[in-house]
Amino acid sequence: MVPSAVATGSGTPPIGGVPALGPTPAGSPLDGMPDDPRAWSLAQAERVKEVYLALQRQLKYEIESGRYVAIDEIVQQVEREYATVRERLLVIPGKLAAMLVGLDREAIEAALQGEIVEALGELHDPALGDRAGDSGAPPS
Repeated sequence: MVPSAVATGSGTPPIGGVPALGPTPAGSPLDGMPDDPRAWSLAQAERVKEVYLALQRQLKYEIESGRYVAIDEIVQQVEREYATVRERLLVIPGKLAAMLVGLDREAIEAALQGEIVEALGELHDPALGDRAGDSGAPPS
């Protein structure tokens, strides 16, 4: 048997190109397994295969049940939310400019506050986005 790269300290994978797996975490189903896969018996190799397949099935179940989602889906959702907020915040000046002329400071602040709260509320309830661009009056 050829010593592994870890045992020899060479830093290169052992002959055959199969790197040593390293120590398994405590409580792992693979406790007590040799670090070098070439040293495994047939029963040990089948055990590793079954553990791997069980972990794959568990992950597939958790994805299907909605516990895990693809990172790309999360990125797209966040991008949509940021785009909604950006769009809503950018329309505030044009939407309120004419209404704010001649008002006192408190009225201007209240109008701006209401528009910003409405825009941010669209993150929580996207159905509010259907009102984007209206007069700011609550639905009747």
